[in-house]
Amino acid sequence: MATRYQPVDAMLICRGDGVEARGRLEGDIILVVHAGSTAVGSRFTEVNERKMKQGVVALDGGVFRFLMDYAFPSPTAASDFVLGGRATNGWTQWGTAEGQTARELMVLAGLEELTSR
Repeated sequence: MATRYQPVDAMLICRGDGVEARGRLEGDIILVVHAGSTAVGSRFTEVNERKMKQGVVALDGGVFRFLMDYAFPSPTAASDFVLGGRATNGWTQWGTAEGQTARELMVLAGLEELTSR
């Protein structure tokens, strides 16, 4: 079985608007949001409905709760969904409990060029 490439091995958190999501970077820029995380959801109803039909999220007290780990194509795509579909910069919205942003972690790992994707 192949080992997954993780450029930065740190638990990342995205908080705001009464929600909190946790996840990790995998591959070059994929961000996997962990089951149990909460999100405001997309401003596009069809995106929310599709994720519910796929069993990715369920409505729980006015927010979406992730029922499984889910891979977004980038930290920005993940933070856009978590924080409600507004335009976000996932590299600065996701960070460690200690306050380092995902971008800062990538710079420290010598992978700054990946944060412009």
